[in-house]
Amino acid sequence: MTKKGLGRSLKSLSQTTKSPDLSGFISNNDSYVYGDSGSAKAAVFWMILGSFAFGTMNAIIKKTEDFDINVSTIVLVRSSVIAGIVFLWALYYARPLKIVDRKKMFLRCFTGLTAMFCYFYSLQRIPITQAVSLQYTAPLFVAIFSGKILKEKVSPSVMICVLISFFGVSLIVSPEFGKVEPDALFALASGLGAGLAYIFVRDLRSTDSPAGVVFWFAMFSILVSAPFAIRETIFLSLNELLLLISVGLGAGIGQIGITLAYQQANAAWISAFSYTTVLVASFYGWYYFDEVLKFDDYLGALLIVTTGIFLILISPKEKIN
Repeated sequence: MTKKGLGRSLKSLSQTTKSPDLSGFISNNDSYVYGDSGSAKAAVFWMILGSFAFGTMNAIIKKTEDFDINVSTIVLVRSSVIAGIVFLWALYYARPLKIVDRKKMFLRCFTGLTAMFCYFYSLQRIPITQAVSLQYTAPLFVAIFSGKILKEKVSPSVMICVLISFFGVSLIVSPEFGKVEPDALFALASGLGAGLAYIFVRDLRSTDSPAGVVFWFAMFSILVSAPFAIRETIFLSLNELLLLISVGLGAGIGQIGITLAYQQANAAWISAFSYTTVLVASFYGWYYFDEVLKFDDYLGALLIVTTGIFLILISPKEKIN
């Protein structure tokens, strides 16, 4: 018997929609259910916890501007923390870290690292709400490139979402006609890079383990950033080092939170709650950094978030159990 609504299987949904598959945000391999399986309340709790952790991580990165810490140093310490956590987890649960598809793994690492550099750079230079909102254009770039890279059909409703969202982007990047905020373009580029990385992550699901994808991305980030950051890292003060370690811990807690959320509820439904990160970042920007945004910024962020949530909800996904 076929289930109705959000409980329908991926196969059933794929037959009734032309929307691109955005399931690159998650992996359905090596699934473990912690707590009550299928619990909507538990899923919302974990997703909000993960989103809060990511929002806090963004605020900490914003704070590094006061210490004049180089982006490469942030990437190096953050990635080292993540690599250590994933390695110990894989060792404890005996999960494989072997690379199977080297080409796609490299593309995932390259696009992901490019996105990370652009994002961290923008966080240090523009209001945190602007940076986070523009980075959350990733689902829209997935929708755009899924047709080219994954040969999936893109429905008119998806393209309408993309157009509306990019109108929101224009309000943030170019509030005055003909004038563009250069630093905001880095945040937008991070959304593009993240979108491409998600696509490659999705392709890797059939060959490489989730732990392997995360671990080797962290190792790749360490290798690339180390030559530019190792000297500064050695001379970091204790407070600066603890600040950067907290960035890695925030990213780790955030990843754990959203992973547990996806394991306990329909992926399409729970994904919408990930935009809580934008609200958390906005709070930090207002309360801690005294950021005052214009109406265009808030309207642009609202359009990006709203269309992103709608795009996720209409895309074919299945519950991981």
